[in-house]
Amino acid sequence: MRERKFALLLRIIISAVFACMLAIPVILSGLSHKSSEQVQAMEEETAINKFGLYFQEASGQSGVNFIHHSPELDPAIDHILPQIASMGAAVAVCDFD
Repeated sequence: MRERKFALLLRIIISAVFACMLAIPVILSGLSHKSSEQVQAMEEETAINKFGLYFQEASGQSGVNFIHHSPELDPAIDHILPQIASMGAAVAVCDFD
């Protein structure tokens, strides 16, 4: 009887820990969403006072319009392209034709 109560208590504790682990990302995303909205609403002077600098988008005014085009790689590696793309800058794929 004592072992059953212990097993039940252990299951309840594990379930509560698991529920908390599921709830933490939801709570943190709500907190970070609020903070990003507050940062976006911050005025230039406030940003300079708080951080010491302020960034302003100027590429369009300078005539810089960068568009990224994916490279065309060897068709023989089409089956592993998702894995190559997921590596990002960690892996360089070179074509030595």
